[in-house]
Amino acid sequence: MSTILIENLGVEATHGLKAREREKPQLFIVDIWARYDSRKAERSDAIGDACNYARLREIAQEVLNSPPHNLLEKLVGEMADKIMEDRRVSWVKIKIRKPHIWNDCVPGVEIERERSEPWSLWNSWIGNFPF
Repeated sequence: MSTILIENLGVEATHGLKAREREKPQLFIVDIWARYDSRKAERSDAIGDACNYARLREIAQEVLNSPPHNLLEKLVGEMADKIMEDRRVSWVKIKIRKPHIWNDCVPGVEIERERSEPWSLWNSWIGNFPF
């Protein structure tokens, strides 16, 4: 298993409960970790066999550039759902922060999602049999 990651992705967006948060873009910082079976990519050295971290970045940007949401939980939930659409991903952790809300701390939300279906890893298992 490998974990691919994006750390400290900064995106200006207009999400939040308060009107001022929806009127003027503010900085959101996103970290994403995604675990997948990388053995096929290790053997082939082909990007098509890997979970591309550029896609993680793209998903975070798409969600943050969407129409405004009230809660950080909604944002990270949408990111996690989109990342888990890649059936090779078995686990994802996402942290999002709003560094300019307060002067004395940085608020944020972190979530983890893991596949619960036993058949979800079938694709990675079947590709690793020696026959």
